[in-house]
Amino acid sequence: AGTGRQSATINGASAFRSDKVIQLTPDVAYPGTYRATIYFTTAEMTVWGGTASALNILKVPDSDPLGATITGSVVSPVSIDDQRATRGYIAYTADFTGFSKFMLTNRATLLPVQDLQFAARPLTQSILLNWSTGAEFNSRHFVIERSTNGTQFTGIGTVGARGNTNQLSQYSFIDENVMKGFTYYYRLRQVDMDAKELFSEIRKARLGDGRGNMLLQPNPAHHSVRIILGEKHSQAVITIADAAGKTVLQQSRANSLNGIYEVNIESLAAGTYTVKITAGQQVYTEKLVKQ
Repeated sequence: AGTGRQSATINGASAFRSDKVIQLTPDVAYPGTYRATIYFTTAEMTVWGGTASALNILKVPDSDPLGATITGSVVSPVSIDDQRATRGYIAYTADFTGFSKFMLTNRATLLPVQDLQFAARPLTQSILLNWSTGAEFNSRHFVIERSTNGTQFTGIGTVGARGNTNQLSQYSFIDENVMKGFTYYYRLRQVDMDAKELFSEIRKARLGDGRGNMLLQPNPAHHSVRIILGEKHSQAVITIADAAGKTVLQQSRANSLNGIYEVNIESLAAGTYTVKITAGQQVYTEKLVKQ
């Protein structure tokens, strides 16, 4: 109820949502996609001025108290039927999955994932795919797709997504069904809760001996860094030195057979460092920026 609007932080940004909230609860649970139309009277729309045609529908879980901070799905209407001059209402129609609370908002629609960073790196006998997202909204999963010609792609695996988060999220997938001498092309197909899909940029990698390769992710880093080596080692010594060459962190790690090490760097001051890994007869070095 109500003819006004309220300000809130909606999906991380300041916006308005309508006082009027429509809550739909089905008698029988329905997991599929459906089309619904919600109606607002002329009086309920006055507060929005001339922006009625630019508004979206905010879909929020039933459990959300609709306080100062709201996380939900911002859905663009497939049609707006403005009958305020003749019948006293305006109708917004959109496609949804799942039943919950619905209201109007001037919050812009968001991509399911933001700031997607994607890389492909050859290891000794496999290719490592790493990607990260700066934020996710209504994100269901990622489908990893591979091609040998860069045009025809086939799905080779699926990794679940975080759903809704404003935090940095990191993912990885190892493609072990590869052979030396071939160039492989990869892309991510991101699928959201409403079954909509987006494709990432294409990355390629060619399987070599993988020796001497080291990847730091993320880089720059804030709290922790993931160190990914080009081959597997049963034991490694991790050394981080500052710009003057002074060792500021050293750790001995054992049994990371996947070649991946997580290192907490919260205690380090902001700046540029050199990460050195000594593992067996191999020595890896890479620059790291701490923010």
